[in-house]
Formats: sequence, C-alpha cells, structure tokens
Amino acid sequence: MARIILVDDSPFITASLTTFLEADGHHVVATGENGFEGVALYKDHQPDLTMLDITMPNKDGRSCLIDILEHDPHARVLMVSAIKARPVVVECLTAG
Repeated sequence: MARIILVDDSPFITASLTTFLEADGHHVVATGENGFEGVALYKDHQPDLTMLDITMPNKDGRSCLIDILEHDPHARVLMVSAIKARPVVVECLTAG
C-alpha cells in the first residue's frame, strides 16, 4: 500500500491517523510536528502521500505545501485541518 508522511503538531492526531492508516494496510514512514520537518521528511522519504496540518508552529502547512511542490511538482499532498475558513481552503487548493 501507500508510504505516508504525517505532519501535525498534535501527537493525538498523529497517533490516531497512524493507527487508522496502518490498520488499512498503509505504512506511515515518518511523522513531523511542523512545516520545516515536513519539507525535510518529504525530501528524505519521497512518500506516496504527505498529510499536512494547516496550522503548526514555526512553519505552517501552507508554506510547507508550497516548498514540497517546488521540490516535486507531482507530490501528492492532503491538507488536514479543523479550519473551515474558505479563504484558507481556496489558498491551499490554488497552491496545488
């Protein structure tokens, strides 16, 4: 199945997603807590999918998304957040 990186500053969310994804046969190859770690982990692991939280300390998910797509325009990134603000959703979709 898919090799996945999870980047979220909430240990509870990371653990929950890991349990859910691995129960479905996927492999979580790495986890990070901020966008700086997310970019580095993407470059190190070249996963099939990266799941990013939008609001994180130091470097948010939107900035991380842009950096990952600059490195690899074909990267598959799923933004995960409780934010419902339409401008944030549109910004992430526009970024790719």
